[in-house]
Amino acid sequence: MRFIDTRNGEIIRAEDVGPLVESRYTEEMYEDFLNELGDSVEICGCGYSEGTALRRVDPVRFECGLHEEQAYIESDIVDNGESHPEVNIEVIE
Repeated sequence: MRFIDTRNGEIIRAEDVGPLVESRYTEEMYEDFLNELGDSVEICGCGYSEGTALRRVDPVRFECGLHEEQAYIESDIVDNGESHPEVNIEVIE
């Protein structure tokens, strides 16, 4: 299996996938991902999207979740051969 960086068309090594995912799957992308998952959260009568609430109320847990999601994406690419256009990495056979 080979991996291609669709930003510049270069073939990349498996060990380079992780750093690319970490640099390209941003906090904003993760927050949007969480916001799309479910309902709003109510805090003191005000409604917030889940990702926005987590990022503001518990930034440490938000960062942990971000790193877990980045690791999942890396594993999905390297171990399962799944392309992820949101980080501009495509798997080619």
